[in-house]
Amino acid sequence: MMIFFCFKEDVVITMPRGDNRIYRYDFKGIQEYIDDTDKIHIPLNKIYFSTPSDFQRHRTSLEKIDQLEILAALPADSISSMKKFPIHLGFGNLKEKIEPLLGKDKIRILIANAMSNALGDHLIGMTALNIFYNRITKIVDPNKLEINLFQLDPKRMLSITKQRKKTYNKVFSLPNNVETLLSHDALLDLGALLLYDNFDEQPLIDFFLEALSIDKNSVSPSEKRIKYKLNKLSKKRIDKVFKKVIKNNNKPTVLFHSKSTTPIRSISNQTASKMIAEIAKKTNWNIVSALKLNFNHPNFFDISEYSKNIDDFASIVAKVDKIITVDTFTYHLADAFNTPSVVLFSSIEPEKRIKYYPYVKGIMLEKKGGMLYGNHKFFGPTEKKTKELEKSKLEYIKNLWNRVEIPQVIDLLHSIKK
Repeated sequence: MMIFFCFKEDVVITMPRGDNRIYRYDFKGIQEYIDDTDKIHIPLNKIYFSTPSDFQRHRTSLEKIDQLEILAALPADSISSMKKFPIHLGFGNLKEKIEPLLGKDKIRILIANAMSNALGDHLIGMTALNIFYNRITKIVDPNKLEINLFQLDPKRMLSITKQRKKTYNKVFSLPNNVETLLSHDALLDLGALLLYDNFDEQPLIDFFLEALSIDKNSVSPSEKRIKYKLNKLSKKRIDKVFKKVIKNNNKPTVLFHSKSTTPIRSISNQTASKMIAEIAKKTNWNIVSALKLNFNHPNFFDISEYSKNIDDFASIVAKVDKIITVDTFTYHLADAFNTPSVVLFSSIEPEKRIKYYPYVKGIMLEKKGGMLYGNHKFFGPTEKKTKELEKSKLEYIKNLWNRVEIPQVIDLLHSIKK
């Protein structure tokens, strides 16, 4: 679900992406526009494509500097009807979809929003891409195949993306221009994933496989599991940290992770501290946090200063004996290292996220029909953002976390056998 747009004059837009990186976008403006017959007379390198959410971010950036009028969305049909527009490979039978291109000397495939802009989803998406590559290279000679990834925040995703570097050729940034788009033969469009009807009706890996035109039932559960190779330097550094910080290594070490990228799945520091205190009281575990928490206890260790990036965090996940986490990136990584984990789900049914993770168990906190049930964002697309609604949601979420039964969490974690 791509959005096409142009600018009526040259403009530079800067905006923060993940990890507080500032991205700079230099857009070329146009003189030409659309005539009365809706035909586009704009150089292709001045028409841009991206995801709907990214387009909205650029709108917001221009609105802040009173330049919104220079941005124009273009009718998608006018672009997709072009003779050279890539064929769509998604949501079908891969062999049938790729067949019209089999006579070409080179087949160039573009994957837009590859493979999602959320860390956990990207980790799952790259697993699906590996399966896709293995399937398509049984149909197409790998030497005749070129797969290019177009990402919103490639620097943030790099540690994950490069784990599957054999499955793609190049990584490009979004937004990008239509001239580049039209140089490809086939397209897999993963923009606006949440808008697909079947996105949240199945495990996420199965949705990705469907989007890549692969029968999910033809893929074994073991193929759907996460794989992540540790960075040697990060591993060595984290090993030293554990020896230095945690004096008593005879006790099990548990990672407690309380934050997600959205308030709907995050525990406040105050509530997290209460949970950790209860865990410490009921167990003899060493408890570590890769997030900054102002909490003191002989069995608690704040190692946040040593978790600088994804590779450091992956080494922590691989090093600990057990994990207690909210619904976030953590437990997907845990599957890669067979680290027993309990996930506290506040909005999404556990089965839709951990079905293929044998050492990960979930506890669903929200009841079906509750305010948070089935939601991915703090505010839904049709909700009006008001201070009153925000306050009521925060209070609702706080009460939800306060109802967590720590003995149940501990017992469930004990039940996971490797």
